[in-house]
Amino acid sequence: NPLTAWKALKEGNERFVAGKPQHPSQSIEHRASLAAEQKPTAVVFGCADSRVAAEIIFDQGLGDMFVVRTAGHVVDSAVLGSIEYAVTILGVPLVVVLGHDSCGAVG
Repeated sequence: NPLTAWKALKEGNERFVAGKPQHPSQSIEHRASLAAEQKPTAVVFGCADSRVAAEIIFDQGLGDMFVVRTAGHVVDSAVLGSIEYAVTILGVPLVVVLGHDSCGAVG
């Protein structure tokens, strides 16, 4: 559900900010399970800026999030199609739009 997904992202960000990431969902077994299917709990749409990697700042692992990134987090048909795919086909319950300061693409 969206509240559980949001809580996981908040807790992961708190670990990142505190400098205590857990790097979840990266075991050999978990990676093997992803070959068959993905079940992300959140879509994160954000900037392609190398300083704002959603998986790292939310301390999430492989398959935990469906991430869509563009320079300046600009929305186009590819972005909308990707988000729509995640929500309608994968059943992702939460969509997060992630902005940041000092974005060179937006100025």
